Amino acid sequence: MEIVIALLIVIFLFAAIKLAVWILKAGVFIITLPIKIILGAISVMVLLILIPLVILPVLLAVLIPLVPVIVIGLVIILLLKFAF
Repeated sequence: MEIVIALLIVIFLFAAIKLAVWILKAGVFIITLPIKIILGAISVMVLLILIPLVILPVLLAVLIPLVPVIVIGLVIILLLKFAF
């Protein structure tokens, strides 16, 4: 009988520890959720600022020299298509 009581105590202690850990994890999640939302909003704002300021000029600097190459390539393709 004592063994059964000891086993029940151990099981209840284990369950209590698991429940305490679960409550702590939930508390940490609830505390960190607004921080994650704020950091996500900041990163979106940074991206919205960076896209016009950094990415667009880089794309233009890369694409503008390629325009003649693309046009010449399309003309050659069209000429070959109509020639044969």
